[in-house]
Amino acid sequence: MKLKYFPILLIILCTKSFALPWDTETRTNIPFRSEKPSKITQQQIERIFNLLEKTNANRKLLSKNVLSNFFTDDVVYIVNGVTVATDIEGLSKRLQRVSSFLKSYRIKTPLISLVIANNLANITYEFTEQRINGQKFHNIASVAITYKDNKISKWDAILEHTNNSRN
Repeated sequence: MKLKYFPILLIILCTKSFALPWDTETRTNIPFRSEKPSKITQQQIERIFNLLEKTNANRKLLSKNVLSNFFTDDVVYIVNGVTVATDIEGLSKRLQRVSSFLKSYRIKTPLISLVIANNLANITYEFTEQRINGQKFHNIASVAITYKDNKISKWDAILEHTNNSRN
């Protein structure tokens, strides 16, 4: 009795996992190999975080073009699981609220995630911020790049940067 329905189940599974060319709902746009972005360098990652830290240290807002030199589409800025901004425009408007948000919740070592997404890849930066005797320490926990074809590149503990500014 169970074997009677096996061919039908097999057909259903095959059509769901392998989308037909005319089926636009289940087909995903996987980029060609030539369209894959070049591998992001450690220098680019350090530059992004230096820009973020300088912005925080000087209590200035991020300009719209600070991050668009690298990836342009969507930016999500998350502090301990709470979304602070969902795009570059929102990030520039709400970045000044991050420090007051941390102070109000008395978070000593928050995990901050910066997710930059475009049509080819999602780039996630996770770092912790900690104050010791008035000095601010930013420790990058991980940097991961997830391409749309599910290839993942990851660097752990790339950079430990000390910012002596007293915000």
